[in-house]
Amino acid sequence: MLADPCALSFLYGYFYAYSGSNWRGTSISMCEHTPWRILWTADGSWVVNQAAGTVAKFSDDSGVSRWNGGGAFTMDDDAWYWVQNC
Repeated sequence: MLADPCALSFLYGYFYAYSGSNWRGTSISMCEHTPWRILWTADGSWVVNQAAGTVAKFSDDSGVSRWNGGGAFTMDDDAWYWVQNC
């Protein structure tokens, strides 16, 4: 059974990373502008609930920028490597 993202609580101003797809598993909540190495080896998921104009920047395992998440409020049920909350 998939997690229901509508049933989860996301504080405004935070980026949430989950170790499993569909917002399951261990989670990390980030509010500062710091690169975070995602140590999970399987695909995970994320939610952006930040101020307008703030995006999450995703990089590959070498630190090369690969894509930016949309502005708040956005989510993806299957992603990973590095993420910088800006």
